[in-house]
Amino acid sequence: LALDEIGHAGLWYGTLAELLEEDRDVFPDALVFNRKPEEFRNCQLVERPVGDWAFTILRQFLFDLWEKNLLEGLIESRYTPVSEVAAKIAKEEVYHLRHSRAWVIRLGLGTKESNIRMQRALDQQWQYALQLTQPIHDEALLAEAGFYPSIGVISDHWTAQAGELFEQSDLKIPAGTAMPPWDRSVHTASHETMILEMQSVVRQYPDAGW
Repeated sequence: LALDEIGHAGLWYGTLAELLEEDRDVFPDALVFNRKPEEFRNCQLVERPVGDWAFTILRQFLFDLWEKNLLEGLIESRYTPVSEVAAKIAKEEVYHLRHSRAWVIRLGLGTKESNIRMQRALDQQWQYALQLTQPIHDEALLAEAGFYPSIGVISDHWTAQAGELFEQSDLKIPAGTAMPPWDRSVHTASHETMILEMQSVVRQYPDAGW
């Protein structure tokens, strides 16, 4: 799954390189490995420290389900490069979601201990998962122009589908969970450590060829 996601990221960065008329072979690596940690933009859900298997698989499911719905919208984008990449990625994401979904059901309906761990993982992560539903900058303009799907529509589908699976798995979405004020430039304490570790080889050998 991780290798697939790295490949998907490469496709998106490559699309961005072409849009900015940058070298597709150089730009993605430069953007990933030379950016400062505070310059990254992402939801905090993906930068939280790794927990137990329940934590890991629950987070994977929440993200996989969101990505499924997002990709379905992006396939309809009027910007052909985005539509084509989304269609290609969506084929592999089917298997990602199938994997994480099966584990949520298996652990939720397994033993008392596995259910407790899964419920704890959901309690810990739901407010962070809600960050996925926040509009990106100028999202309304992009949606109106047909380049990007409506986050509101995606959010409704994602919430309904997640709730249905959790009910099936004997898990409960935390009641009254409110997402704290947040934007994609605000990171948790673990973010910098994670990024610096990812960039450690490049930082040690900045002039090396790849």
